[in-house]
Amino acid sequence: MPRGGALFSRAMSRSFKPSRAAGAYGAGMKTITASLYIAATPQVVFDALTKPEGVAALYFGSRLVSTFKPGAPYEYVGPDGKGGEAVHVLGEVLAYEEGSRFVVKHRAGPLWQKGPKVFESRVAYELKDHGFATQLTVTHDEIDADDPGYAHNKDGWLVFVSSVKSFVETGKPLPDPGH
Repeated sequence: MPRGGALFSRAMSRSFKPSRAAGAYGAGMKTITASLYIAATPQVVFDALTKPEGVAALYFGSRLVSTFKPGAPYEYVGPDGKGGEAVHVLGEVLAYEEGSRFVVKHRAGPLWQKGPKVFESRVAYELKDHGFATQLTVTHDEIDADDPGYAHNKDGWLVFVSSVKSFVETGKPLPDPGH
């Protein structure tokens, strides 16, 4: 097994953890965690998540609009499939630590909103330097038990972190899974 292989195998076996948590934010809330090791520095991975080139590649041609200051709004704006643009995801920046952590209040944009109820949740992108690689962990929590986006997101986050890994290591994200 290559260097770090045992650690990588253990991480992969625990990298995707959907759960129903009854914790500080209420009974019936759900949490999704996806984590992978990427052969790059934390700053390179962070830049892929926040800078124009990486955002466009990883979020299907979208751009991330924000000042990144806590309390500031953010939006992922991209193609709407009809020749125009739409806000796909929006919310509020809760924390931003250059090169290591980005936490947002998250909700689907109007294009993806199903029904009159607006479902908000929290997404945290966290990077940890292991020397030989950076561990990217995405935790999507505070998900309402009735949020129709949960089914898409529970599989989508592992695909997303895998796409980040591919983009950082090869210059190409995974193909669009056709969400």
